[in-house]
Amino acid sequence: MSDDLSYLPTTIVYALFGIFGIVGNGLVLLVIALVDDLHGVTNLFIANQSLIDLCTSVILIANYVIPLPPLPIDRPALASFLCKYWYTRYPFWALITASSLNLVLMTLERFCAVFYPIRFRRQTNSKLLKFIAFLPWAIGFLFQLSSGKV
Repeated sequence: MSDDLSYLPTTIVYALFGIFGIVGNGLVLLVIALVDDLHGVTNLFIANQSLIDLCTSVILIANYVIPLPPLPIDRPALASFLCKYWYTRYPFWALITASSLNLVLMTLERFCAVFYPIRFRRQTNSKLLKFIAFLPWAIGFLFQLSSGKV
């Protein structure tokens, strides 16, 4: 963002989205962590969604509210890193991709639990579910690498 005042309303909206996202998703994670009855399969995906969205909110503020740092011309490696990963907003879009994928996986998990309840309970274990919860993170960041932005 530049110092131009025409960006001020947009910056305020981004800041509010970021703050509400951090507070709201932080509360969801806190409640799921503290209430033992919420440690089930579905809530694993909800907690994962909240964590992804919390990180997205932090990156939203860092990318769109706080001014981008100037490129350090005297340090070409850092300048290249900033140019490829920060100025392209790579972390933000990778997290948006991860969030979308996690929503799809949550939907598939609910579909399997409703339409195939016996098989679903028999074939799922915590190791498999943790791996599935990790997939949106890995795929989101790898997909953004392949999108040509980086």
